[in-house]
Amino acid sequence: MPFSSITKKDHAWIEFSVWFYTECPLEEKTASVVFCFNHEGKGYGYREYSLSTPDYKPNKWNKYTVEYLSPLLQNQNDKIYAYVWYRGNKELFLDDIQISAFERK
Repeated sequence: MPFSSITKKDHAWIEFSVWFYTECPLEEKTASVVFCFNHEGKGYGYREYSLSTPDYKPNKWNKYTVEYLSPLLQNQNDKIYAYVWYRGNKELFLDDIQISAFERK
């Protein structure tokens, strides 16, 4: 979505939360939450956060939440992408993905 639909300010905090379940151990870079902005076909502000944290437990539903401060915008209409990138070959289940934005008053 365009950043301008989130806020008219130059920055915002984006919070991404997801519940996930897998029966196999996750490698550090197997599953990640990714944020990226796009300006005229070119990405910037890329950040990747691994779902494999010390609190993660296989065979249980785990909640993962991460906050991301948007970078200095190149244009108010630049698009922001937020997603889970899974590079494994075993099953990974996702549920209740929520994305919220917070701006400074």
